[in-house]
Amino acid sequence: MQEVSGHSGKPVAATLHGHLRLCVTGEHYPAMVVRPGYQVEGMLYRHIADAAWHRLDLFEGEMYRRVKVTVVPADGQTVEAQTYLIHPAQEQHLSAKVWNFADFLAHSKPLFEREYRGYSDLTDEET
Repeated sequence: MQEVSGHSGKPVAATLHGHLRLCVTGEHYPAMVVRPGYQVEGMLYRHIADAAWHRLDLFEGEMYRRVKVTVVPADGQTVEAQTYLIHPAQEQHLSAKVWNFADFLAHSKPLFEREYRGYSDLTDEET
């Protein structure tokens, strides 16, 4: 989060109900879609500045759209948040395989960081 957006706040674990995180075919990263009956475990960041959101929007690109959702942090109280879902026109790029964060950290993160040029290409001129 800090590397992409500059936001350094500490996240808390949270659950997003009614969504599913799937692998993107041929890529190391996932995409989320609305799927009743499923849930996604993730991290909730608070107090994100507009400049950080702008950088995140650039990083996610046209394949994703930012939407408001309701998440449930560990304390059990619902919180309104924003997340990125795959744009409906891009859903043909999804595989049926559920994306796993632990597998990503163990196997794919170094490849993603090496292959994806987005980290270094988000310059201040774009923000």
